[in-house]
Amino acid sequence: MPHGQYIGLDRGDIRSRPAGAVGAVSLPLAPGRELPVADVVLADYAAAGYPDLVRAQLVTVHRPWRISDPLWGAVAWRIRRHQARILGLPVDKVIASHAMIYAGGGNYWSQGARFVPERVEAYRGCTLYHFDLGWDMAARNALMGECGPRANQTYGYRDIAALAMWSLTGRKGWLEAIGDQEHPICSEQVCELVRLIDAMILGDRPCIELVPHLLHLLLTEVARFCVAIRLA
Repeated sequence: MPHGQYIGLDRGDIRSRPAGAVGAVSLPLAPGRELPVADVVLADYAAAGYPDLVRAQLVTVHRPWRISDPLWGAVAWRIRRHQARILGLPVDKVIASHAMIYAGGGNYWSQGARFVPERVEAYRGCTLYHFDLGWDMAARNALMGECGPRANQTYGYRDIAALAMWSLTGRKGWLEAIGDQEHPICSEQVCELVRLIDAMILGDRPCIELVPHLLHLLLTEVARFCVAIRLA
């Protein structure tokens, strides 16, 4: 695939742009379907204006283990392992270990240690799945408006402990016993913000239960299309 091309998934008919251009190939979304990913050179992608990335897209992240980033890769693998236990899936079928919201211009609202804007460059080597729910611009702006007041909100480390205990014991009661209702984890933050704009799009399950990979699976069912890119 030429540098700068990427793949977008759409529920509509297959569409493509001229070969060699920064363009998209659109394919139907289907539950359980593996989403094809395209490698992009970040400098070329940025120069093209991040095509098909639109503010308020919901983003899930696959962060692989890399020798240049061993700590984050190990943390991401451990998160995926716990999610596999919770969801009853093989570990190799669980890809998402983080979730965030695209803010436009190569920026993301991301709940790490604190809820702050992050640049796309922070995710070199990762695969980013940008799910678009088809909202109008008013809804997109409303979601962005809800992000700002939450800036610098701290991460819910107790929620991670609660999720780990759920995965190890199979008892969901740990979520209430040691979970942190005041401070969210990444996918919990995304869920809470989305429900302010579209109350039932992600169902009625408590936000803490929507671990990143479960959120990823739900979005493959409800999103209008997805742009999946691996950043080089």
